Amino acid sequence: MKRSTRFALVVLVGFLLVVGVAAGAVAHSLRDQGMIVVRVEGDGDRISLSIPGAMLTTALNFAPRVVWQEFDDQVCHDMRSYMEIAGTALRELAVLPDAVLVTVRDEDESVRIEKRNGAMIVMVNSDDERVFVSVPMGTMKTLVSAFDRKVLAI
Repeated sequence: MKRSTRFALVVLVGFLLVVGVAAGAVAHSLRDQGMIVVRVEGDGDRISLSIPGAMLTTALNFAPRVVWQEFDDQVCHDMRSYMEIAGTALRELAVLPDAVLVTVRDEDESVRIEKRNGAMIVMVNSDDERVFVSVPMGTMKTLVSAFDRKVLAI
């Protein structure tokens, strides 16, 4: 085998290896972090958004420190003590079987919160609007962990 052919073969195998590892990383990320889904319908308008949970958690790592400080100043000051509780609740929810956790109904609106297929789902239905939000448990755990690390480090 010629030296140039051998070199081309090594480059091709290396390229295929890199592509395979990247595909595996993406598949693992999607399996672990899942897809965040938000759908809103009302007044003839319809908005639907699906993004990989890993995209959100990765974006948090690139948020500048000043964003976290501002977030902390405006929202999080009183929430610091609840981070351990949130982490414990998420760990316990992860081991529970799929179930409806909360259902509230009145004359013109209903709210339902459930754990289904590894995601927390919130559905709100009213006379003029329908909202559906699904956040994978893996993404929620990562968000709580990132929030805890970033805010407590400020």
